[in-house]
Amino acid sequence: MENLHTEVQSIFPVNINIDDVREAIKGCPEFFEKEEDDLIIFNYRFCSGRSFPSPESAEDERTKLLRLIKREVRGLVFSKSDKKVAARRFHKFFNIGELPETQPEKIDLSRPYYVLTKYDGKLVSPVKTNGKIRFASKSGFGEVTKNLEERFFSVEENKKYLKFSEHWLGLDFSPIFEWCSPRSKIVLYYETDTLVLTAIRSHVNGTYIPYLQMVESAKSFGIPITEMHPGHLSDLNLFLQSAQAKTEIEGVVIRFEDDGSMYKVKTQWYFDRSRKEKQEFSFNSERSIWIIILEQQIDDALAFINDTHLSTKVREFEIILYDAIASATETLSQISEKYKHLGKKEYVEAIRKDPDVLVEAQPILFKLKETVPANRMNVVLKFIRDNCNNPNTLEKSRKILGGITFSEIKTLPK
Repeated sequence: MENLHTEVQSIFPVNINIDDVREAIKGCPEFFEKEEDDLIIFNYRFCSGRSFPSPESAEDERTKLLRLIKREVRGLVFSKSDKKVAARRFHKFFNIGELPETQPEKIDLSRPYYVLTKYDGKLVSPVKTNGKIRFASKSGFGEVTKNLEERFFSVEENKKYLKFSEHWLGLDFSPIFEWCSPRSKIVLYYETDTLVLTAIRSHVNGTYIPYLQMVESAKSFGIPITEMHPGHLSDLNLFLQSAQAKTEIEGVVIRFEDDGSMYKVKTQWYFDRSRKEKQEFSFNSERSIWIIILEQQIDDALAFINDTHLSTKVREFEIILYDAIASATETLSQISEKYKHLGKKEYVEAIRKDPDVLVEAQPILFKLKETVPANRMNVVLKFIRDNCNNPNTLEKSRKILGGITFSEIKTLPK
């Protein structure tokens, strides 16, 4: 088993160094680092069109490496003690046609590949912490971890997941699962709690265990595995149409066996159902554009809009919006720091009397007093998003963010 890390040529960063990760995300407010138990977790709170620039367009090898590392910052976990990778989830990959590098003509179908189901659940993977194995989402140990530990792993039959995880973590690989549960519904409804294996990835060089080998290992432990869609692709554009027309699933992923590269396709059925359940996704107002961006739905939404000009303008506004949020967070954090030495009542009074504080921003500042610096942007993001629920409160957000406006107002396809 020693050669598992070298069986497939890696297109991913090898032996990732924690200091390189910090350099890769420096100055990028969407990314964050946090400590939890004896672990250090790197993830992003949102992403925009410039969060993951193409490594191939980098001006030098160092920049290329940092851009590749940036695409690994999706719940990348290090051990606090030895600074080694403790969990490595999926690298950042994109929709077919989303970027210049993912246009159909750039994808070589002569290479071996599998078409796999994309589940509508929450990504989780095991990590060893304080001497035991726990399952965590990309953000760390939260509600999903609690549900798994209290309801799922308490069932004797499901302890096989822990044995399976111990086996692969011992080989320096991360099993990656999708947690689908009626208690964690996103759009699709799953009747029972299900933990589906979707990949096994090397901590060392990021390569993925070949699909059939993964199936063999999963079967030996009785672990369910992501569904494979049979057939051979000869025309990617036709496949795109066929995949988007599927029903009862979120989408599919094309995973190439030779290097681990992946491309995803969401179904029109899933997108329509998502819009129906989240009625604010009406695509016919400036407010809906704000919501789509802040809900991180922009990639999927634009995949079904055949308007290049509009897509470009939405992408441009996405960057403007997130830059304004980052700037507002910095400004409000400075104000909060100025008064944080005060008691709660005195703090509130000082905020209300400060002539430089907008009335609209006071609720954010009241919350920031008890918020650690790493989480302050999350507070601002939530406030701005919640204010998008009606036109009047959107204007409050606009004022906090310096009056930004999406100028390309037009009715989008319904």
